[in-house]
Amino acid sequence: MGTSQSSRGPKGTSPIVPESIARGPLKPGDPKRFTQFRTAFGNFLGSGNEGDLRKALSHYASTASGGAAQAVNRLTPAIGAGTALYSLLSTGSTSGAGINLTDLNGRPCEEAIQTIAEALCQGSKDADKIRVALNDALAVALEGIEEFSDNAITQEVLNATMEYYLSEIIFLQIVNDSGEAWYRATSNQKTVDAEIELFELIKVVVEQSFETALTDGISTESIEKIQKQTVRDVWAAWRQYS
Repeated sequence: MGTSQSSRGPKGTSPIVPESIARGPLKPGDPKRFTQFRTAFGNFLGSGNEGDLRKALSHYASTASGGAAQAVNRLTPAIGAGTALYSLLSTGSTSGAGINLTDLNGRPCEEAIQTIAEALCQGSKDADKIRVALNDALAVALEGIEEFSDNAITQEVLNATMEYYLSEIIFLQIVNDSGEAWYRATSNQKTVDAEIELFELIKVVVEQSFETALTDGISTESIEKIQKQTVRDVWAAWRQYS
């Protein structure tokens, strides 16, 4: 659903990164810091070799992204949207976005998801990325549900949504920072395969970090801290890649 209307499962047959995100503007700072990351990442897109991907992520975590602290700062708008998402799904409403889950009951699930995504990304400088991540995370967590019901938001669904959302945000940030290296794949299928491999490598670390942290009754302040710590954990794992 959303921009891609697809999860990053094995059934994908075409690239699903929105063009506007893949060709997003470069971030300020020394452009040379991206060189090693983009070279290794381009090699991965061309070869499909996981060793090239791990090397790219090692460079990304240590140099290109500016390190874990800078990564958390850059992802702050998305983490804020994630916090609002958790508040909405766990309590049924969120004051900042002016949306209530009960108002969506009975509507087609895809329509309800799009309504939630639009409400939570409004006013953010990273609205495009946040909208895509929210759409995809909710679509995957609520897969198979045709008519939206707030009763479908169990703790399991909530956890799955948060894990997928943060994984997707990190994925889209990497794609954005990869520049022209993203277009080194020689076919659409290779691009899809690269998307799946990169996303799964991100998601496995996110899930490990979230595993003991996501429980019933987490406060809004806590879910913000959990997201930030998860980003740090992902960057720490990548720095160890050779």
